Amino acid sequence: VYGFVGMAHRVLKPGGRLLGVFMEVPFDNGPPFNCPADVVQGFFPPARWHFDAMSPVEPQEPMRPGPEYLLCYTRK
Repeated sequence: VYGFVGMAHRVLKPGGRLLGVFMEVPFDNGPPFNCPADVVQGFFPPARWHFDAMSPVEPQEPMRPGPEYLLCYTRK
């Protein structure tokens, strides 16, 4: 994940936005992989990213093994 966040920071210009949909699942071996919101947010240091929003994905897909949520960040 660190590589992805670093690459996104290099590719996006200041003010560029990064949107991601993540899922929390009740198991550790994926896919899909367990991505708790607090853990994912820890990968985006406030010195480099502005946290814009987090919201649940609605409606939830009944076949998914866990809830999904959307995170939005702006590159500083």
